[in-house]
Amino acid sequence: MTLGQKSSGGTAARPNRPNNETKKPASNRGNLFNLLRPASGTARPSGLRGALDGIAEWFRSVLSELRKVTWPSREVVRNLTIIVIAVSGAFGAFLGAVDYLFKLLFEQLLR
Repeated sequence: MTLGQKSSGGTAARPNRPNNETKKPASNRGNLFNLLRPASGTARPSGLRGALDGIAEWFRSVLSELRKVTWPSREVVRNLTIIVIAVSGAFGAFLGAVDYLFKLLFEQLLR
């Protein structure tokens, strides 16, 4: 049977998909507050030692993720910084001109 054909039962064939009961629970590794709690099935020390272990694990995972980041080159950073400064200056000049025109308009109206 190919995709789109109807089976003898009158319904289209569906690919095997796991139902909600077979899904694994979400990991608590990314949440700082969940790191302070022991995961189910693991024996983590309680009290201050457990909290410090959890915080250390969180920092290790942050550093691991930062190593995976593709950082921009110095030239790209310089070019984008110039663009941001130029656009900010142009927008500031535009708003200054609009403000000055409104000032002149209201001075004329209030005389």
